[in-house]
Amino acid sequence: SFEKRNFTRSTWAKEISEHFKIPILYAIGYPKDPHLQKDIIAEDLLYHDLLQFNILESYYNLTLKTTSVLLWYDRYCSKNSEYLLYVDDDVLIHVDKLIIYMHRTVNNDSIQGWFENSVHIQREGMGGVSVDDFPID
Repeated sequence: SFEKRNFTRSTWAKEISEHFKIPILYAIGYPKDPHLQKDIIAEDLLYHDLLQFNILESYYNLTLKTTSVLLWYDRYCSKNSEYLLYVDDDVLIHVDKLIIYMHRTVNNDSIQGWFENSVHIQREGMGGVSVDDFPID
């Protein structure tokens, strides 16, 4: 959302942009309410930091948006960039610790994250998965 992007613009994204000269971009889809598109255009004219993909903005389409970001990065940035950090808009980052971690542990062609081998399937709420979509419990 605009509010979450503005919050990150004023916190960790600002620190990364100013101190490390690393550009910050926000990947978004198209809004469910087409009238909000004019607000997105105005926001991008002001900040010049939005990547809008031809995907409906919804939690359900997060995989499509993530794939779009990776394809965009590979096409336009991978030759001139060492890293891609892709996070949700509700994530706060301790920039100094992130930079130290990346220099210490990240290798070329690697993906960092964590793996949970025993997870409860969330059936309700924003990230909920229906039994029709994933019938295994």
